[in-house]
Amino acid sequence: MLTIDVTRVGVLLCICLMVVGCRLNASEDVHVAQQDMREIWRGFEAEKDRLPVQRIGWREALVLLHEGNLEIESAENTLSEAKDGIAQVYRDLMPLVTMRLGYGLSIDEFDRAFEEDVVKNNLTFNMFVVNLLQGFISLPRRAYSARMQLFGAEIQREKVYREQVLTMYGLFQQARRAEQWLELTGMMLDDRMLHQDDEAAYKETQTSRDQWLSEQKKISEAASAMFNRYDVRWELVEDSLPLDRMLAAGLYSSDLDLSESMQVKAIALDIVASEARVDLQYLQYLPTLDLSLALPTLYRINRGESETADFNEMRVHGGLNYMVDTRGHRKRATRQAEFNRDYVRKQSEAQIKQFVQELSHRQDELAKLDATIRDYEYERQLIRDASELGDLDSVSTLMQAAMRVEMKIAEVERQRLELMLPLLAWDPYWQVFVKGQE
Repeated sequence: MLTIDVTRVGVLLCICLMVVGCRLNASEDVHVAQQDMREIWRGFEAEKDRLPVQRIGWREALVLLHEGNLEIESAENTLSEAKDGIAQVYRDLMPLVTMRLGYGLSIDEFDRAFEEDVVKNNLTFNMFVVNLLQGFISLPRRAYSARMQLFGAEIQREKVYREQVLTMYGLFQQARRAEQWLELTGMMLDDRMLHQDDEAAYKETQTSRDQWLSEQKKISEAASAMFNRYDVRWELVEDSLPLDRMLAAGLYSSDLDLSESMQVKAIALDIVASEARVDLQYLQYLPTLDLSLALPTLYRINRGESETADFNEMRVHGGLNYMVDTRGHRKRATRQAEFNRDYVRKQSEAQIKQFVQELSHRQDELAKLDATIRDYEYERQLIRDASELGDLDSVSTLMQAAMRVEMKIAEVERQRLELMLPLLAWDPYWQVFVKGQE
C-alpha cells in the first residue's frame, strides 16, 4: 500500500515555490497597480482647477527642463549606458569566478534532512574560474562596436536636448504672441468703446479675454509635460529670449557652413555602421581562433572533505574553427548587408541634398517675410505721422488701422519663427542660439 509522507510532500512543495517565485497572481498585481493609478487620477482631477500659478522666465525654464524632462533623462541614461559599455568591454577580460552551493537528498533522507550526518554527506561547494582568455580574441571588434554605440548615444542625446529646448522656446514665443494679441485687441476695443460707444465691443472684449485664457491653459499644459511638473499652472514670461537678437544679426546668412553639423555627423555614423556590418560578414568567411585557459576547480567541499586546486591540471587550449557555408546562410546575409550598405549611402546622399534644398527654401522664405515686415513697419510709420496732424475722429480711425498693421506684423513674425525653429537645431545656428542666452 502506498503511503504519503506529509513532511516529504511539504519539502517538495517549498522547493517548487522557490523555483516559480513569490509572485503567483499576475492579475492581482496588475489590479493593485491600477488602483494606484486610479488614486493618482482622482487626486489630480480634483486639484487641477485649483493649482497655484507660477511665473517663470527663460533661464528658470531651462533649469526645470534639465531637472525634469523625461525625454532628456532617457537620452542621458542611454548615453551613460553607452559610456559604461566601453568599460564593460575591458571588464569582460576579467576571469569569471563562479561559486555553487548544492544540497542533494534522496527520497528516504527527506525526514532527516537537517541531521548533521545527512547534511555533511550531501552538502557540496565548488568555486571555479571560466572564460579566462576568450575575451581577448573578440576585444577589437567589441571595442569598436561599443565606441560606435557611444557616438550614436552622444548624437541622440544632443538631438533630443536641442529638440526639447527649441520646443520650449516655441512655447515662450507662443505666450508672447498671445500677450501681444490680447494687448492689441484690447486697445482696439477700448478705442471703439471710447469713440463709438459700441455695445458689441464689450462682448468682443470678453471673448478676446476668454480666448487668451484658453491659449494660456494650453501653454501651461504643454509646459507641465515638458517639465514633468503638474503641481502648478505655468505662466511663461518673456525674459531675455535670444531669438530677437539673432534675427537682428542675420542668423540665416548663407555664409554659415552646415557640413560639420550634428545632423551630418549622424548620417556619417549610419554609413560607417553599415560598412562595419559588411566587414563583419566578410570576416565570417575566415577561420576563427579559439583560445582558452582552463583552470581546475579552485576549491571543493564534497561529503565533508575539502579539496584545493592542483594547478598542474591547468590546460591551455587553442584551435582554428571553420564552418563551410553549405546552406548558403552566410552568402545571403552578406548580400543583404551589402545591399543595406549601398542603400544607406544613397539615402544619405539624398538627405544631404534635401537638407541643402530645404535650407535654401527657408532662407528665401525668411527673406520674403523680412521684406513684408519692413513694408508693414513703413506703413505703421506713415500712420503715426498722419495721426499727429489729424483731429480726434481721424486719430481714432488711424489708430484702428495701426492696430491692424501691428496684428499683421505679429502674424508674419509667427510665420518667421516657424521657419526658424527647425534651423536652430543645426550647429552654426545652435551656437548663435546658445550665445544669445548668455
